[in-house]
Amino acid sequence: MIKPTLSITGFKALEADFKLLSKAEQRKVSKKAVRAGAVVFRDAIRASAPVRTGRLRRSISVDTARGSLTAGVKFKKIRVIKKSKKGKSKQALPFYWWMIENGTSKMSARPFVRPAFDANIKKAEDAAFEQFLKDIDEIFSK
Repeated sequence: MIKPTLSITGFKALEADFKLLSKAEQRKVSKKAVRAGAVVFRDAIRASAPVRTGRLRRSISVDTARGSLTAGVKFKKIRVIKKSKKGKSKQALPFYWWMIENGTSKMSARPFVRPAFDANIKKAEDAAFEQFLKDIDEIFSK
C-alpha cells in the first residue's frame, strides 16, 4: 500500500507568528494548509487516472481525518445507480485501483498515483505554504 508522506520545510521564519496563535487557530491554519496541498495531489491523480467508465476518477477525493492534522487523497465510495427489483441502489467502491497501480499476476502495472505524487510534490508544498501564509495574515489583520 502506498503511504507517502510530505514534510514541508521553510516554516522556521513563521514559527514566532505561529506560536502567537491560539491552539484552535493553529489547528485551523494547519488543517487548511495540509488540505490545500492534498487538493493539488487529488487533481493530479484525477488527471492521470485511467478512464473506462469514469467511476475511478469520480471516486478520488480529499478527506481530512477528524481530530487530526492529517489529510489525504482517498478512493471513496460512490453511488452507483443500479435498479433492482426492489428499486434499491448499491454502494460501489472502485476497489480495483490498486490492481491498476500495482498490477496483478495476469496484468502489468499501469501506475497513475505514484507518478502523479512524485511530479507534484513541489506544487503541493507551495500550495500548502501559500495557504498557511494567507491564513496567518488573515488572522493577524483582524
